[in-house]
Parts: sequence; structure tokens; C-alpha cells
Amino acid sequence: MADKGRAGWGRVMPKMLRWVGLVVLFFVSFFFFVYLMFPMDALKHRFVGEIEKALGPSFEVSVEDLDTHWLSGVTLQSFELLKRSEGQALPAWKAKELTAGVGIFSLLFGSPKIYFSVDMENGELNGKVQKKNKDWYFHCELSDVDLKEFPILKAELGLNAASDISGNIDFVYDPAEPLRASGEIRLQFDRLELLASEVKLGEMGIFSLPALLFSKGNSKLEAKIERGAVSVDRFNFADGDLGLDITGKIYLGQTLDRYRLNLRGNFEMSQKLGEAISLVTAFIEKQKGEDGKYPLSVTGPMNRPHIKIGAMSLPL
Repeated sequence: MADKGRAGWGRVMPKMLRWVGLVVLFFVSFFFFVYLMFPMDALKHRFVGEIEKALGPSFEVSVEDLDTHWLSGVTLQSFELLKRSEGQALPAWKAKELTAGVGIFSLLFGSPKIYFSVDMENGELNGKVQKKNKDWYFHCELSDVDLKEFPILKAELGLNAASDISGNIDFVYDPAEPLRASGEIRLQFDRLELLASEVKLGEMGIFSLPALLFSKGNSKLEAKIERGAVSVDRFNFADGDLGLDITGKIYLGQTLDRYRLNLRGNFEMSQKLGEAISLVTAFIEKQKGEDGKYPLSVTGPMNRPHIKIGAMSLPL
């Protein structure tokens, strides 16, 4: 009986080895042809083209290198986003490494879930994007994000800013009906400062500002997205050279130039800031309230807002 068992096993064993060998051959071949022979340059250009298409004609993307991993992931090295302005491509944002991966099972069931991670020189972004029916769900966690990584602020506004910003951004978005978007934004400004800058204030000219501290940790942005508007429940800077407290709404539109602002609050300045912008301070001094604060309102379209300090409109 034992001899028959050994004989049966002897017949099965070669078949098993053959199947194991075929499986090993498949994975070796897959690795060789996909990872070693795949035209990465063509994939990089296609990937960059799709990002630029999604962002629109005002932006272009630069990527130093692209790697694929684990069948459904991609890593972009030295990612840089540039904004076209007056015939120039201005650096808008940069990251050392941007990694994205798609859940295999989420693809099989028709609701793709994309995980992403962004490693910047200072700070990280981590989160996921998932499609369910018509909606896209977006979740992003910020950790010690530094505004230095957004050179567009300096190029277009003259702001040489630095920060440590942490928090969460969550929203649900339907591309066919963008005004149905809903979500929540919660950001903590652990540090927000302005390094020496040449700030552009439209028709008021350019002002040289010294290094200023706006926040040392007790500053936040809290907002909800619902019914075609962003409700700003809290936006404040505290314990620094600029005290700011604003609430209100930002009404969304089909395009950015149709966004409208209705924000109101107040601000106050330290002696250091007041002396640094002495011409502006003299211009608005009569608008100061008895509490030492200046009433502030920001209304109108986002691309050309109407800013009032007390009863005085700024010529921006």
C-alpha cells in the first residue's frame, strides 16, 4: 500500500514542479519585460501630459525621473509645477518626491482608490482619492508644510514666506456638478512668518518689509464646504506682528474667475509692522477703532477683490 502511495506521489510531483516552474517563469518574465524593458521615457511624458491636461493651459509640469513599483504605483522624482504668466513659466510648487498607488481590488470593483504621498524639502502631504459612483472623495493630511515650497507667492506677490502648517482637508466632488462639493478644512499655523520681502500691492506700489512674525501657534483656519460655498468659520493670526480675525463666505463658481468673496473681520498691527508700512499706516490711521483694531472687508470676484478698511477702499 505504501509502495502505491509513493508511486502516486511520484507521478504528481513532476506535474507540481512543472506548474511551479511556469509560475516562476511568468513572474521573472513579467519583471524583465515590464520593469527592465518598459519605455519609461514614453510613460513619463504621457503621465506629465495627463497632469498638464487636467490642470489646464496655464500650468506645465517638470519631472526629473519616473519609476513604477508594485504593479500599480508610480514615483515622480523632483516634481515641479510651473505657471505660465506673460510669456514666462514661473515656479509655482515643487516636491522632492511624489508617490501614488492604486488599490488593485478597488480597480476590480470599479471604485478606484488612489493613495498619494508628497515629500517636500520641508513638510509632507499624505492622503487618498477615491471614486464612488459619480463622486470623488479627497482626503489630505498636511504635516509641517512650509510656504517656501510655493515660490509662486514670491514671484507674483513678492511674499517671501515661511511656515509650519498642519491639518486636514476633506471634500467630496462631482466633476459634472462642481457646485455640489462638500467638505471641511482644518489647518493649524504653528509658525507663520514673513522674511524680508518686496511686497506688491497693485496700484499702491511695492513695499519693502522686514522680517515679521504672524503666528506662533495659536492661529487656525476652519471652514466648511457646502451648498456651493466655503463658509469660513475661523481664520485668525495671533501672537505676532499681525493680528487678524476673519469670517464669512467664498461663493464657488464653474471657473475661478466666477468665485466671489464676502469676508469680514478686523486686524491690528504691532509697532514694528506699522513702522515698516508707515505710508499705508498714515493712509488708514483714521479707520482705526477705539479698540485699536481696523475693520476689514473683502468682497467681490476673487480675481479682483474689493478690499475696504473701515470706510476706505484700497486701490488694488
